[in-house]
Amino acid sequence: MELDDIINMKSRELDKLLRKNFQINLERILHNKKMSHSELAKKIGISNTSRWAYQTENTFPSTGTLLKMAIVLNVSINDLLLPKDINNSREVTEDFNQLINSKLDLILFIVKKLQERD
Repeated sequence: MELDDIINMKSRELDKLLRKNFQINLERILHNKKMSHSELAKKIGISNTSRWAYQTENTFPSTGTLLKMAIVLNVSINDLLLPKDINNSREVTEDFNQLINSKLDLILFIVKKLQERD
C-alpha cells in the first residue's frame, strides 16, 4: 500500500467518525435545548434537504454552517464535533481514541519513510 493510499484511508475514517460524532452530539444538544431539527434549520437558513443529510450522517456541514449552529445553540464547535462519553457514544469515544492513536502511528510511519528517502 502506498503512503498516499494510507493517508487517504485514514482521512476517510476520520471524516466518517466526525460525521458520526456530529450527528450524535447534535441530537443530544437539540434534545437538551428542546429544539427540533426543523427549528434549527430555519434559524440558520438551511434547507430541509441539507438538514436531513446532516441528521442522517450522509453529509457534513460547512464550516460556516457549523459556526451558525454553534451560535444558535450556544455551544462550541467542539461540542458539536468531539466525542462525548455519554450513553451510547462511549463506543464513539473509543473509536475516536483508536483513530487518534492510529494517526500517531501514521505520522511516525511517514517520518520514517521520509527519513529513508534522505
